[in-house]
Amino acid sequence: MRMCVRCERTTPMPVTVRTIRANTGPGWSVYACPECAPHYLNAEEAWHQYLKHVSDCRGCTDGTCSTGSILTRVYKSVLARECGA
Repeated sequence: MRMCVRCERTTPMPVTVRTIRANTGPGWSVYACPECAPHYLNAEEAWHQYLKHVSDCRGCTDGTCSTGSILTRVYKSVLARECGA
């Protein structure tokens, strides 16, 4: 459960929209809900997150993974925005 950086609601399906790297100490990730994530990602970033997820997810191969479905929806939304659809 994470809070969305845009709408500030908590979401059980957070999407990483940025990774903050620190020169000293640990970095951190910034999350958004699936509805807000397209506002922060470009198509390449969204596709990379999808591929990273599905390469390790058994649920994606049998169609039972909701995260894979959400990342697909985020990618399609970003792609439509970038293509002007």
